[in-house]
Amino acid sequence: MKNVISIDFTYFDTSLIIDMNSLFKDCISLETIIFSNFNTSLVNNMSEMFYGCTNLIEVDLSVFDISSVLDIHNMFYGCTNLELYNNE
Repeated sequence: MKNVISIDFTYFDTSLIIDMNSLFKDCISLETIIFSNFNTSLVNNMSEMFYGCTNLIEVDLSVFDISSVLDIHNMFYGCTNLELYNNE
């Protein structure tokens, strides 16, 4: 997925996923991700999820349920262009 620029998860069913470790790791061209309807209620590992996504600009994590997450080490390591989004 090194050449992917944008991903839209609006119609993906992620309700049974428990490990998102390295999900987008080294997606160096990735700039935007749409997480509408992204279910993370069972996820316990988000470590290195966006590791090395050097062109990632904006991530809206407001739909994330992180109540089961135990590991987030290096989640955004190397995301040098990232601007955190807060819709409040």
